[in-house]
Amino acid sequence: MNRGLTKTPSQAGPVAQTGLGERLVQRGLLSPAQLELVYREQRQRGGSLPRVITDLALVPPDTLARVLAEEAQAPLVDLNK
Repeated sequence: MNRGLTKTPSQAGPVAQTGLGERLVQRGLLSPAQLELVYREQRQRGGSLPRVITDLALVPPDTLARVLAEEAQAPLVDLNK
């Protein structure tokens, strides 16, 4: 039950949808049309925005991880090395 503390993508307004997706568009990693596709898919099947983006193979996982690390101002640790 949602008591107004969190919003699902289908409940979120335009302000709630700004964030990672918009920043990916600003960086040229997604087109506005691709971002709309991501939001549609997220509303239909749920899941996090990064998961939908990688499932649709729109941004390589390592690139997305680097962007998320930069956003969090955290170091990116490559566990494959």
